[in-house]
Amino acid sequence: MAVSTFKRGLRFPSTRKEATEGKSVEWTPLLKQVVIPINQHLGAPNKCLVNVGDKVKRGQKIADAAAPGPMTVPVHASITGVVKKIEPRTQQNNGEGICVILD
Repeated sequence: MAVSTFKRGLRFPSTRKEATEGKSVEWTPLLKQVVIPINQHLGAPNKCLVNVGDKVKRGQKIADAAAPGPMTVPVHASITGVVKKIEPRTQQNNGEGICVILD
């Protein structure tokens, strides 16, 4: 079986920057609300560690595994704010899952 090699690396037809190369960086407005699903993995379901009305800081753990096991991952707040709601919402896999809504 022959071994494939790449001579001269990959060559792209262009840098694909034509649409933006002459433009300046623009700032986007800060988010006022964030929806964070508490189950973002295939392991055991997480349980919510916060309640509605709680103040949370960015990086604070807001959900953790209900039972220890493989493939469990804690979830942390991505912004500082107040827990507005904890409710089921449609998630990226088209299933319903509990989410923490932060304002």
